[in-house]
Formats: sequence, structure tokens, C-alpha cells
Amino acid sequence: IPPSMKLLSMHRHKKPRNPLTYKHNCAIIDYKTTSTTSTTTVREEINMIISTSEFIKEYTPKEVYVDESFQRRVVWPNETGSAWLASLTHDTGFKSPLSMVNIRKSLKKALNNCSDDHSDSDLNVKYFRTLLNQGYEWISIDGQNRTKCLLDFINNKTPITCRGDYACKDMDGMTHEFEGVYYKDLPVRLQDKFQASQHLIQESTCDSIKLMAHYFRSINDGHALNDQEKRQSYQTEIAAEVRNFSKIFKVPLAKVVPKDKICRMDDDELMAKMLMVIMHPEKGLSRQDLDNFYTMSLHHQVASYSGEALHRVEKILDLWGSTLEQQQIFKAAAPIPNKTSWALLYACIWAHDNNYTTTDHEVFFEKLVELDKQLCDNSEANYYFERQKCLKAGNDPKKAVLLIKSNYYHNLTGLPQKPNERNTRIGCLTAAIMLNPAKFRLCSA
Repeated sequence: IPPSMKLLSMHRHKKPRNPLTYKHNCAIIDYKTTSTTSTTTVREEINMIISTSEFIKEYTPKEVYVDESFQRRVVWPNETGSAWLASLTHDTGFKSPLSMVNIRKSLKKALNNCSDDHSDSDLNVKYFRTLLNQGYEWISIDGQNRTKCLLDFINNKTPITCRGDYACKDMDGMTHEFEGVYYKDLPVRLQDKFQASQHLIQESTCDSIKLMAHYFRSINDGHALNDQEKRQSYQTEIAAEVRNFSKIFKVPLAKVVPKDKICRMDDDELMAKMLMVIMHPEKGLSRQDLDNFYTMSLHHQVASYSGEALHRVEKILDLWGSTLEQQQIFKAAAPIPNKTSWALLYACIWAHDNNYTTTDHEVFFEKLVELDKQLCDNSEANYYFERQKCLKAGNDPKKAVLLIKSNYYHNLTGLPQKPNERNTRIGCLTAAIMLNPAKFRLCSA
């Protein structure tokens, strides 16, 4: 929560909702306990079935807060949304719960966990109280695609296509098939069926942000949640910085990461890797390395996240991003190759740390691409020459010391994840730039 955010008085409590029946059980409560280093936290869970008409009245967009830490970016295409909407009319769409955290109850528990002297400064208390003051009552943990799909459909923002196996059934059991029809144009009895369709709501009370992050990951353990989608749920400084820098440099990232990969947070993962290279050049970029980078502060390790360090990162990324936006070699139809993006980042790190800036981003990129290609071509030629020489001498190229792949530049361009190979490439690239910075339109800042 930003320190500048003013905390206002709490809103008047909403009228409590009557518990709804789930089959033969009323307001099922499941208590789970998670131990932390200093306290024991409890998550209270209530599962209930409610109709669409009740859902859209209770969980309005103005009262449901979507925290980016607990959301995937996957956006359903229209056909997926239509299939799920059709399943509601067959009474099968409610099997996966829509998971919400009750902010008001969570604030109460968070207050109980801290002394009166520290209640105003406690991070969890600030988080829940600020959301309440902004008018929110719930935090969405899982189900954003289904929620958005349903609300957009009921509010006539998106149509439904239902045919064949995905035909809809109305309140009288009659089957209907449509192509791109809006809710307002459906038969009344089918509208009635949608309004009466049921949803499983999993309403929880969490007394800490950390517990909500654990809740999010546990929900998605059985789903195709990728590594980056799990990492971004950690409540650490670096997770927040990755999201922040990804937003700032959204345009240049989109020139490197394919559109269909951005929805799975590949842009955030690339940003995290770039931050690691800038801040921790000695580290690798493996899955475990990235996990450690995100959770460093959770394990009480010291990280280089000072204001000065982050300012350096932003300056380097600003040069990298501005150059990608202004370059004219790669057009919008295809993404910029990863090896080229990494070469540019390496050059930008060197330029910034040696007090250089560019007077022409377009020429800077053009000359850098030419240099990278030249280094690759020369490397391949040298490798071929040494291999032929080895064969003529009757030796096995695989055993020749001079033919170790990591000795050749063209074999290093695809290995940014390995620190030794990456730093060798950086050394070759920057040594060539250093010979004539003016050629790359680099001048003293």
C-alpha cells in the first residue's frame, strides 16, 4: 500500500447475507491452518450455491477488487466463453468455484492478530482497510474469466454462439441454437434459465496478504498454472517491481514477446530475467534461480533493491525500450529475436555503466545488429576452419579442445540463462563497441 494513500473512515457495514444451502448442507465451513515463522494464521472457508441473479447483485464490479498478484492474464476467446455459458443451462457450469475473500471479515481477523500499538502500521491491516475505504467488499482470487464472461453477456456486451454439443436449454428443457446472439434477444424462457443458473461461491476469510497468496497457489495447484503465474503471487518487493517495470515497458516488451505468450505472463518472466542480469550478473536464469530471486526477501536474504539500484535498472531499461521502439529493422509482423533483444540489453548495460547515451536510437540498433551478425559469422567461420583442420589431422572433433562450443560466439547467443556463457558474449560484444562508440552513436552523457 503506498504510504501516501490516505486512510479514511470505514464504510458502514452492509446488511449481512443469509447463508445459502449447498445440497443438504448449510454454509459449510472448512477451517485450515497455515503456520508462519511467528504466527499461526487461519483461513475460514464457506462454500455456497447462488443463482446468477443473486451473483450479479451481490458481487458487483465496484465491490470486487481484482489484485494483479492473484490473477492470471488468460483471456477466454468468445468460443470458450460461449461453451461455458451454455454449460450453465445444463446445470454443469457451477462445478468449479468462484473464489472470493471477504475484506471486512479479513480486516477483523488481521486486527485481532496485532496489538493496538501496531494496528495502524500493520501491512495487512492497511491493505484490507484501504480496500474497504475504496468501497470494495471482496477480493477476487480465482474465476475472473468466468465472472467477466457472465457479466459481459448479461449486460449485452458480448454475444453467445451455441450450437451442436454446446446448444442451450431453457427453463422448459427446450434446446436452442444461436450464432452471435445477445442476451436481450434471447427467448424469455432461456433468459430465465440463465438468471436461475447456479454458481458455486467459495468465500474465505484470510488474515494476511501472505495467506491469500498461499490460497491462490493452492487453488491452482491442479491447473495448468505456469511458473511465472505462480511467482507473481508472492508478496515480495521484486514481484512488485517486475509488475511495475512490465507496465512501464509494455510497448517494447510486446515487440519481443509474442502476443499469445503475453497472456501467460512471458513478458513478466522476460522482465524478471532482465532485472536479474542487470542486478545479479553472476546468477543464472534457470527456473530455480528465478524462484529464488522472487522469494529472496521471504528467506531473509539481502537483495540489491535500493532506490539507487532500481534507478540504475530504470535508466538501462529506458535505453533498451526506447531503442526497440525506434528501430526500423524488424517490423511489427514478427517479434524481435530473443538473441537480438539480449544483445541490446548487454550493450545498454555497458553504455549506462560507462556514462554513455545515444544520439540516434535507430542507428545504435542498426550498428549493434550488424556487429552481432559479424561476430556470429566470424565465429562460425573460425569453428568450421578448426573443425576441418582437426579432421585432416585424423582427430575426433568432439574431443578437440579448440572446438568446445562455449569458445565460439555464435554458440553463446542462445544461452543467456548460463552466466559464464552470457558474460563471455557480453565481453566480446562490448569490447567491439568500446573500440569505436561513436560508430554506434554513443556519446558521453
